[in-house]
Amino acid sequence: MSYDAAGAELTQSVTMTTGSHVMSVGVGDSLQLDCEFETTTFNLFDNPVLWRKTQGAETTQVNMMGNVLEPFVAERRFTVDFVAQPPSYTLWLHIAGQSVCFRLSVLLS
Repeated sequence: MSYDAAGAELTQSVTMTTGSHVMSVGVGDSLQLDCEFETTTFNLFDNPVLWRKTQGAETTQVNMMGNVLEPFVAERRFTVDFVAQPPSYTLWLHIAGQSVCFRLSVLLS
């Protein structure tokens, strides 16, 4: 949470600038997914940007901030890049080498 000089909690405004889109990839193709947003204040620890993989009824978190989590890190196909250019921020998820079908949701907390 962020506070002003008087100790009052600041309200955070987030605007998603990444539009909705569908990507089709072939077997063996690489894919780069982006999450672009603008906000007045941002801290990766207070507001982590997460990618989640959904397959059927199962949802698995892919990253915590800039770190890829298991089981994805073991595959060595997933990397995450984060660029901060306040008030704009971008998180990229790179998936290399093999096509898989799953839906990713962007959540800001």
